[in-house]
Amino acid sequence: MAHLHVREETKPLEHRVALSPANAKRLIDAGYRLSVERFPNRAFRDGEYEQVGCTMVEPGSWKTADESTFIVGLKELPEEDIPLKHRHIYFAHCYKGQTDWDKILGRFQAGNGLLLDLGTLSVHANSAFSLNL
Repeated sequence: MAHLHVREETKPLEHRVALSPANAKRLIDAGYRLSVERFPNRAFRDGEYEQVGCTMVEPGSWKTADESTFIVGLKELPEEDIPLKHRHIYFAHCYKGQTDWDKILGRFQAGNGLLLDLGTLSVHANSAFSLNL
């Protein structure tokens, strides 16, 4: 089954997270492996993720995760020049002409990674779209 790595959010004042401990537990029960980066400012405490069976990892460790890992976030990635080699699931704001969309997608192209933009995926939520994790 797939490995999901929930990264810390780096935007100032961002406390939200893409995956709650309750939903993390559902995924673990279904056979998924979950790593969650430690983040003291998140709406849910690290211990809540540990209690449901998540492996707690250091902030920023998504960069060195196995390439088969899905990296899960909420907001944009830090502005860096590193190529993105993983499959990322987050609100990248790339497909509606937002600022620097070309730089973000260029990072995925350079690293041979894949972007699953939540803003775009939600448009297809009522269609026959299925993501095989």
